[in-house]
Amino acid sequence: MTGDFLFAILLPHAARHFVSQGLGIAALTLALCTLAGTLYALGFALVGIFTGSGSSAENAHPNAVRDNANATNFLVLVPAHNESSGLIATVAGVLNQQYPHQRIRCVVIADNCTDDTAEVAAAAGAQVLIRTDPTRRGKGHALAWAFALVGGLSWDAACILDADSVIAPDFFAALDRSIQNGHEVVQSRYDFEATANRKNWLQQFTAVSKAGENSFVYRSRNRMGLFQLLMGNGFCVSRAVLDRVPWRAHSIVEDAEYAIELGKKGIAIHYQERARVWSRQASTIRDVQPQRVRWASGTGQLFRQAVPALFLTAWRRRSAHALEGILMLLMTSRLLLVYLLGLSLLLNLGAFAPLSTLTWSLLAGVVLLQSLYLLLMFRFASDRPEPWAGLLRLPYYIAVIASAQALALAGFNRRVWWRTAR
Repeated sequence: MTGDFLFAILLPHAARHFVSQGLGIAALTLALCTLAGTLYALGFALVGIFTGSGSSAENAHPNAVRDNANATNFLVLVPAHNESSGLIATVAGVLNQQYPHQRIRCVVIADNCTDDTAEVAAAAGAQVLIRTDPTRRGKGHALAWAFALVGGLSWDAACILDADSVIAPDFFAALDRSIQNGHEVVQSRYDFEATANRKNWLQQFTAVSKAGENSFVYRSRNRMGLFQLLMGNGFCVSRAVLDRVPWRAHSIVEDAEYAIELGKKGIAIHYQERARVWSRQASTIRDVQPQRVRWASGTGQLFRQAVPALFLTAWRRRSAHALEGILMLLMTSRLLLVYLLGLSLLLNLGAFAPLSTLTWSLLAGVVLLQSLYLLLMFRFASDRPEPWAGLLRLPYYIAVIASAQALALAGFNRRVWWRTAR
């Protein structure tokens, strides 16, 4: 009936029937893909909830005395571009750890700065490397430059921290546990600081979404031994790995780019949830949008480069994990499911009646399952349950992310890096 209504005045009966069937098949196919993706995400969420943050053997007794405890010499690299206002707290957090001070070397990379970042970092107690190269800007280039300079220093593992980070007092002790247990690349739990202003819906939903990524993606994938991406802040790489896979990640999503290179070499990324790092949030759409566009642009570039590489890795290593990694990349943004849902709905408006009824049923199930996912995220992902009233702000958050992805698709900010205002 719906198809006849839409096409009666445009097409003859035979053509209407053919087009309606085609739309019905397309709508049903998209609905099935959306259902599969929703079940995929929900499955990881349930694994994250039921395994919890301290269920692994490595974390079962975090305070137990070990013969090899606190044995790792850490080189902490802090790329900083005009970060003088928040750098003191970051350096203090590194130097005041519950870990032997002589085993931590804090190096701030003052990258193309026009303020007093270098002076502030030195006064706070950090070693400072000053980099001036306006033609190759960004975190990836700064790290590659710094790694070339620190080769003569004594260190076992390099830890990368953003200049606006707050780290837990036992951050390096937790990383050391993972390294002493044989993990060569470790990603900490990276969250955004919770906002005290409950009326700031952007910050609230951003913090909850990031918590969901930690609890429902990284924790679950770690328990299942699956391919992981790096988050860009709070990750640690052993010197041996950096010798095997030198840092050549220069894109605007340098962390994910390097993770793909590690995956191609069969090097696993371990997620250590007891190592906690928090970053300050941007407070307005005007501040956050350039960063969101940059992430979306970089992720699109990465996907085009990484998918062929992962297919090749899967073929050479006969690795199902590499194939699953492609699906994980596709699901980097959960909005993909929203887009598929909306497209299926639109196509179904002109679909042939029997197929249309089945598709409507599937889409209704998808909406219920995605609603369940959001409820679980607000209840279980963060350190404390978030008010479910925040779900009312979901449309605004989707609009912000979707607009950033649309700008990225249109070509904005594909190769540009700049500092995000906080």
